[in-house]
Amino acid sequence: LYPLSGVSNKLTLNCNENGFFSSYVSDRHGFNNPNYLWDEKNISLLLIGDSFTHGACVNYENTFAGNLNLKKKTISLGYGGNGPLIEYATLREYIKIIKPKKVLWFFAEKNDLPDLSKEYSNYVLKKYLEQPDFSQLLVEKQKIVDEIQTTNIEKEFIKFQKKKDAIFYFADYKIKDVFFLNHLRRFFSWRLQIDLTPEEIIKNEDYKLFKEIMLKSKKEVIKNNAELIFVFMPFYPGIKKNTERYENYLKILKIIDDLNINTIDLQKL
Repeated sequence: LYPLSGVSNKLTLNCNENGFFSSYVSDRHGFNNPNYLWDEKNISLLLIGDSFTHGACVNYENTFAGNLNLKKKTISLGYGGNGPLIEYATLREYIKIIKPKKVLWFFAEKNDLPDLSKEYSNYVLKKYLEQPDFSQLLVEKQKIVDEIQTTNIEKEFIKFQKKKDAIFYFADYKIKDVFFLNHLRRFFSWRLQIDLTPEEIIKNEDYKLFKEIMLKSKKEVIKNNAELIFVFMPFYPGIKKNTERYENYLKILKIIDDLNINTIDLQKL
């Protein structure tokens, strides 16, 4: 089994970027939503995405879903570390029980396409693309998902304890980050609103795979009587013209446009 969510019905500590650890009580399927929403009819919005959509480092009321829920019934299936193939798999597993009116697919420019090759190498995830009727039946197997994810968390605690006990833990020091001054670049990028993000070279195979995923996602959404809306999120503070990142951005939007999927482009906004 390949879990697509976390442990269900548990107080969950997420992350700390603002001087406090964000937390939430996970819902019955291991996502960051109030449990009652799964009993609601007429869900307006289903959110698909990665850590932004999951609500990394903010509490529920400040997440995308928390804000949207003030106006429309919204369920988020976002989870940290997700890329397009995991997001498609998540859509396939859960949309049929949510039956939303619209699906907002949040695309994170910084890491969504670079994540794709790794996801495609996973034989379970690959089945979602190759077998139209494939399902892990995760809705019915949350107890098994909980067991797998609890084991994974326990393994991480053991690794953390080893790091804590070590005087010097080499794996903490990413040589690439040191050589390319990545932390300093990020700091000045945020403070000065200057784009110092390294250029991402995306392979043609990744674009083809992304297009296939989005086409199949659109078909899945239509099959469930909903509308798909693609939300493009650039890495702060935006994308400069005449760069590799800008070319990537244009290619992604062309794919979405060719598939006749409505777009909210935060780069333009």
